[in-house]
Amino acid sequence: MMIDASYFNDEDALFKSAFEHSAIGMALVGLDGDWLKVNSALCRIVGYEKEDLLATNFQTITHPDDVDIDLKLVKQLVNNEITFFNLEKRYFHKEGHVVWVLLTISLIRNPDQTPRFVISQVQDISARMKAEAEYKALLMENRMLMQNLFEVQEKERRYLARELHDELGQWLTAIDAESQTISRRADRHLDLQVSAETISGSVKKMHGVIRSMLRQLRPALLDILGLTDSLRDLQKQWRMYHPDTLCEFS
Repeated sequence: MMIDASYFNDEDALFKSAFEHSAIGMALVGLDGDWLKVNSALCRIVGYEKEDLLATNFQTITHPDDVDIDLKLVKQLVNNEITFFNLEKRYFHKEGHVVWVLLTISLIRNPDQTPRFVISQVQDISARMKAEAEYKALLMENRMLMQNLFEVQEKERRYLARELHDELGQWLTAIDAESQTISRRADRHLDLQVSAETISGSVKKMHGVIRSMLRQLRPALLDILGLTDSLRDLQKQWRMYHPDTLCEFS
């Protein structure tokens, strides 16, 4: 394909062609925000015909929450505080829905360095923002599920600790007391004494197993009994296994 060499010498034609056929949205915007020139890609992004878009300004289609930061950055450009800026912002599509874009802005100046207009490059990032929002929602859902699971586990731990302490523990204490009573009364029945002591020994072992389980269920037991009652329970267990040692809390 032959191209006239004069085409490459026509900078205006090159600019117009690159501007119009750019894969991303492009616009020349006046310092007051009016659209001076827009390309087809930008029109597709916001859903406007060129004539309709040129009849508005960028403030008109910008989400209200994003207007101030946009104007602030443009002011910094005009004041020569920055040479360009990138901004993720929201446009309103002609059909009413929000379109997320990545905006890159630079300033064109006159030969005397006074501001002339800005060049806007606009990339549609709606798909990326949607994916990020869905990812964040999924993370939040997972955190809620984990929290619910933790609460269910804690509830089960409290229930198990309560049953071990209030039910099984009390029954074992009663059995141990009965076995000791039998042992004291069976003076002439050695076999009964041996059986009673065996029962008492088994009860003590079971108490040990329960204490071990309750330690693993901490802080569930503390939640159920509170610190004071938990200490009293510990004192009670100590007395059972060390009857000759005084243990008191004041």
